[in-house]
Amino acid sequence: MGRTTLLLFFLTVANLFASRLSAQQVIRDGISIRDYGTQEGLLNRDVTGLVFDKRGVGWLLNSTGLHLFDGKRFYEAAPLLGADSGLLTKPGNVLHYVSKEDALYVLTHWKGNLEVTRVPLADIFSGNTSAPARILFSAPGIIYGRPVFTDSSMLAIQGGRLLLLRFRNGRIVTVARSAWSGQHHVFAAPHAGVLVTGDPQHILYRADTTRPGFPLSRMDTLTDPQYNLLMIDSGRVRTAAGAYERPLVADRTIRLDKSVFEAIKDIHLTVSGMTRDAAGNYYFYGSLGVRRCVRFGNLFRTISLPYETRAITYRPDTDQGILATAEGMHRFHLNGVLAAARIDSASRNHYWAAAGVKDGRQLFFPLDTERPAVVFDASGSRFGYYPIDRRMQVFCAHGPLQDGSYLLGTNQGLMRARLTRNGIETQALDINLRSSINAICPTGDGRYLLATVDGLYLVHPDSPAAQLLLAGDVLCIESYPQGWMVGFRHRGARILNRQLQPVRSLTYSGGLPGNTVYSIVFDKVNELFFVGTSDGLVAYDPLAGILRNYTVADGLADNELNRGSTLQLAGDSLIIFGTIKGISAMDVRLPFNIRRTRTGPFVWGFEYQAQGKGAVFSLSRNEALYGQPLPHNTNWMRLKIVDLDFENHPYSVAYRLDEGEWHYQPADRELTIWRPEAGTHQIELRFLYARNGASEITRYHFEVKQVWYLTTPALVGLLVLVLSLSYLIAWLRIRVLKIKALAQINRNRQLLFSIIAHDLRSPLKSYQDLAETINYLMQKQDLQTLQEVSRQINDNGRKLDLVLNNLLNWSLLEQKGLTPHFEDVDVRAIVDGLLPLYATAAERKSIPIESMIDVPALLPADANLISLILRNLLDNAVKNSPAGCPVAVAVSFTDGQLQLLVRNAIRVENLAAITEVIGQLQRGEGDVGRGIGLNFIRQATRILNGTLRFRLIAGDTQLEARVLIPAKPENGI
Repeated sequence: MGRTTLLLFFLTVANLFASRLSAQQVIRDGISIRDYGTQEGLLNRDVTGLVFDKRGVGWLLNSTGLHLFDGKRFYEAAPLLGADSGLLTKPGNVLHYVSKEDALYVLTHWKGNLEVTRVPLADIFSGNTSAPARILFSAPGIIYGRPVFTDSSMLAIQGGRLLLLRFRNGRIVTVARSAWSGQHHVFAAPHAGVLVTGDPQHILYRADTTRPGFPLSRMDTLTDPQYNLLMIDSGRVRTAAGAYERPLVADRTIRLDKSVFEAIKDIHLTVSGMTRDAAGNYYFYGSLGVRRCVRFGNLFRTISLPYETRAITYRPDTDQGILATAEGMHRFHLNGVLAAARIDSASRNHYWAAAGVKDGRQLFFPLDTERPAVVFDASGSRFGYYPIDRRMQVFCAHGPLQDGSYLLGTNQGLMRARLTRNGIETQALDINLRSSINAICPTGDGRYLLATVDGLYLVHPDSPAAQLLLAGDVLCIESYPQGWMVGFRHRGARILNRQLQPVRSLTYSGGLPGNTVYSIVFDKVNELFFVGTSDGLVAYDPLAGILRNYTVADGLADNELNRGSTLQLAGDSLIIFGTIKGISAMDVRLPFNIRRTRTGPFVWGFEYQAQGKGAVFSLSRNEALYGQPLPHNTNWMRLKIVDLDFENHPYSVAYRLDEGEWHYQPADRELTIWRPEAGTHQIELRFLYARNGASEITRYHFEVKQVWYLTTPALVGLLVLVLSLSYLIAWLRIRVLKIKALAQINRNRQLLFSIIAHDLRSPLKSYQDLAETINYLMQKQDLQTLQEVSRQINDNGRKLDLVLNNLLNWSLLEQKGLTPHFEDVDVRAIVDGLLPLYATAAERKSIPIESMIDVPALLPADANLISLILRNLLDNAVKNSPAGCPVAVAVSFTDGQLQLLVRNAIRVENLAAITEVIGQLQRGEGDVGRGIGLNFIRQATRILNGTLRFRLIAGDTQLEARVLIPAKPENGI
């Protein structure tokens, strides 16, 4: 019993250690290996399917159903998708993703039936929950081996017979079965058709699925007892246990190099399938879970030298290469020991350009005018020297052409050269261009693009014209099917279309590691450019942009590449890059060197928590993180991000809200934003890498609700309420003002009537009394007294005339009809005409009238208003002055103003009333309530833009009235 307990203890410890080890990453022969297990959420390791959708999200199928994978861990998919859990938790056999439908096809066995379920990811990620997972097909029987999928069909062995299902628009439109039975496995290869095998004969058949019953034709006998197919490579059918040689073409299959296969040989018997993610990483899955393989370490075969390289030639069939350097010619080999040996120590610093010669020989042209051209044979041995014009320096060469000649770019322009027994004959082409030429590139129509120190030129060998296309120091040119790429010194690169028009720029600010481009080569295998700069090598996709930067950390000989020192072998996948410290060779067919997709972070899931509620999770809705606004009291929101670029694993995720400041956090943590503010927001995300800069920026949107009283309807309602109250208050104010104005009008009317009655009663009563007096005196014939009465009649007429004039002008004022009329008038004459009118009244009270007039002969003024002002002032002065006290009248003109002054003595009993009137005038009250005359004086003075002042002088015994009127008022009232 003790031994059994001890054994169980050690087994438990070993399992825990193995589980801990599964989450760690190990390096084996340059391959990073990581096994996923329980720590990453993979509770059941019996995996039957793993695919990646176009977003980069992984989907895994095992005996517990469908799971989601974001590069870090696995999640159960049923609660995330919101679909019927019964469809997504059944034991699964096969998983397939159709890109054009953006849908998963899940094959499960349930109660003895084969079921095909479709999961529409496009609808689910767009928030359409009305289209859940749906069973498309169900039939009795289980399948053998692994089915074969295309974008529109599925082939599987069910019950020993071949089953064909065709899909269209998310539905199965064709179900067909073979007439034969007994087969166990099905594979397919492009151009090879559908292949099936069966036990125990191990015979490989081709099935014709275009004919009814799918008739078979025998191909060969398999000697490999394992039929668990991983892939079909060029000329090889690879199974989990080994390889079966067969001339099959595999245009669309995944390539698996030997080193990766070696990395899984410890688990290959358990592997049931493999796949690749968007970043190019391999995943192997089976009964022991999931293993990820990523190539690490050097990507180049490098030969280091202490000096820079020039021209390069290489023959892969003999593994012989010749390298021209700044210190002479070297022979090198890329297989076996990577090294270079100097051929001729005497020939140093001479050869920059090279061109091919028949029979595998290579011709090197000298830069130094003292040296001849040299030819090396296929074995790398020197074949012979050929003299050349010593006045010429050769920077580049193109050829041989159809006639056997070469085009040379020299310091004297474009030259045509021919190789003869006596040396190299050169002929200057009749082209109006004498700039030093760095590179030559044909356009395909007999013309050539020339990279010169003065710019990019288009020339024809038979025409003297040279058309300047781009200015600047151009170092290199490379063509590709859509146009050309041109490299500059200090200006990056330009891409030209087939019409030789610039369509795009590639500079340091756009991700280029250096602004000087020394070399460009177009890789026809991967359809992308390799751009050699002053600070590294760049893989550039014309459609997707910069994919990756290569530096010495990737095995490059040096970060600074050399001008014209790049070689791409025709019909081969090898590219040799020359640097200032040696050469580096890359096989562009290796699966880990190029990342076809370099996208930014993708948010696949979104979670938030509001006050008083639990956390809520949802799949992201494409560019919208959540399908509806978040509550206003959201405490936090958390973003789940896909990270598949394991080779350049990001060390940080950078994010910012609404174009604010960038914030950073470790990439292995979920991004959490605390207490987001109300409103619509945009969040921008990007990965930061230790060596290769930053990823592209991805953008998402989300909205947080406002507090109800800050929402738009509430604010609109509040605005309507405020406007309504403002309108009501304004209406009430206007009504009150109208009522007050009406009351004031009534009071003014009553006052006017009382004033008129008072001012008219006195002269009219005098006329009535004088009429009786005249009648009496006429009977007595008292002519002397009658003459005195006539003067009284004249005085009463004057008073009555003044009252009526004041009434008339006041009515005009009230109707806005009285306006000043200025003209040149004699003010002295006006005053002299007014004084006699008051002589009788003044003599009766023994009041002398003293006048002092000091004005120009003619003065611009309104004669009518000035006359009325003076008459009213004199009338009040004579009427209110005590007997025997003089009245003074003064008229003067100073500082552009006409001054009217009337001064008279007052009675002691009238002092209080006069003081009250003066106070009302100083306070600007509208009505002094003292007769028409005084009110008219105020209104008339205002019309003339003048001022009216009353004051008590001489110890409050005299009243002085002063009117100041501008000679030329700015405006009237």
